[in-house]
Amino acid sequence: MPTSPSTLIADRYRLVRQLGQGGMGRVWLGTDEVLGREVAVKELVPPAGMTEAERQDLRARSMREARAVARLNHPNVVRIFDVVAEPDGDPWIVMEYVSGHSLQDEKLISPQRAAEIGIGLLGALGAGHRAGIVHRDVKPANVLLSDDGRILLTDFGLATVPGDPFVTRTGAAMFGTPAYIAPERVHDLDVGPPSDLWSLGATLYAAVEGRAPYARSTPMATLTALATEPLPPPVRAGALEPVLSGLLRKDPAQRMGAAEAERLMRAVRAGTAPTRPMTMPMPVAGSAPRPATAPPTRVTGNAPVSPYAAGVARPPARPAERPVTVVPPPPARPKKTSPLAWLAVAAVVLIVGALVLAALHPWTTRTPTGQPGATKSPAAAHRSSPARKPSASPSPSPVVQSPSFQVPPGWQLVSDDSGFSIPVPDGWQEGHDDGGRPYWKGPDGTFLLVDQTRHPKSDPVKDWENNEKARADDYTDYERVRLERVDYWVKAADWEFTYTADDGPRHVLNRGFVTAPDQAYSIYWSAPADRWDQHRADLDVVFQGFVPARS
Repeated sequence: MPTSPSTLIADRYRLVRQLGQGGMGRVWLGTDEVLGREVAVKELVPPAGMTEAERQDLRARSMREARAVARLNHPNVVRIFDVVAEPDGDPWIVMEYVSGHSLQDEKLISPQRAAEIGIGLLGALGAGHRAGIVHRDVKPANVLLSDDGRILLTDFGLATVPGDPFVTRTGAAMFGTPAYIAPERVHDLDVGPPSDLWSLGATLYAAVEGRAPYARSTPMATLTALATEPLPPPVRAGALEPVLSGLLRKDPAQRMGAAEAERLMRAVRAGTAPTRPMTMPMPVAGSAPRPATAPPTRVTGNAPVSPYAAGVARPPARPAERPVTVVPPPPARPKKTSPLAWLAVAAVVLIVGALVLAALHPWTTRTPTGQPGATKSPAAAHRSSPARKPSASPSPSPVVQSPSFQVPPGWQLVSDDSGFSIPVPDGWQEGHDDGGRPYWKGPDGTFLLVDQTRHPKSDPVKDWENNEKARADDYTDYERVRLERVDYWVKAADWEFTYTADDGPRHVLNRGFVTAPDQAYSIYWSAPADRWDQHRADLDVVFQGFVPARS
């Protein structure tokens, strides 16, 4: 039946407003007119193209799921109050309304806080596993942090229960978020509780590191990395690192169990676990350029991120404390990937690509920004395309880029897979840091990086100021040049400063800016201090020629 605010469900639940939409349904804020309380009402919305038989299976499965979860009655599980089945229609699930936000909305959190959240999630998962329920979609967006301090796991929409025939349909059980899917799900759809523990590990990894361990810019790239690459070592996890490494073992038979994970997390929360030094993200910008004859390089470490990415801007750590390591990759060794794995990857591209990337969970307020990724091949990385004209901005702030901008001689317009275009001098080395953010390095150590997010902060100046307070001490000889609002796209701020790196004094300008209500970027430019004036005009070309994916 058509739904809209004021729709009355089962003569009892009045829809107030839509909270969000996920891959398999919409969630509404509603009012229980019998008990006079707020509720969350989940409306099942089957994917387009389903046959009537498949829709009937999905309806029956949703009813079984709701009944099973309603029996859990665990303090860390969002409660289900009622299930309403309209005649010949899709079911409605009436749930507890939680006032708060999701873990995905949090800035980078401490290992102690992550351990506290992990303990609560283990309780919720344990209750489900004892009842024979596998969640299958544990991720930051499904972890709710209530205003009253509770930690809750929600959206068992992909949960499986014993004897559920729906999961045997080709591709049907592959819904989910690829960055948090356990490796065995790529190879085998018959999964159990260990797959939830993997997803829990990936969720906590993202909470402390700012990115999921294998996240890439596309579902296929993410699942390929999951199937073929080792775990990127966490750098901010401190005493939580053994838990993350144990939960993220690819072989489910070798994966850390729930009891051991809880024991270690309780020690981390109490501060009694062995402390491992927390390593600040390493600056790519401070590294010395490699000779032109060097083999292709892999950069380990992160450059500073936008104030709009992952909630925190992270300038590079003090290079004197941890120098950047730029090393050639090890000799290539083909890694075996089973044919079933590639078939699963193809299924995910067809199914997840339409649902996961386009759909927003009710509590999702952040889309992964730059994701971890390897250096692109020159052919893929330097595709040129005409610059797109930005649409008119509702802000009175003028857009710096001119509609008549022409790429200067000696430059090329590089189009990123995420949709933005940027002019880059010919011959600059392109790569991606461990967070997947694209960067370019000039032969004299000049460095350019672009970060982005779909969820801008409201005040770029204030956010830069907060980050300066948090990070200034991480630089040797840090000195602010300026931190101020500038006229660029909708709103923007420049954070300009100097510091001393291993290769000498450096000068940095980090511009964070919003181009649309759901799009923001930062352009980070670093150069040797004695060459700053020489390259300042080049930075103006970058600003003038940048074309965002959304405006």
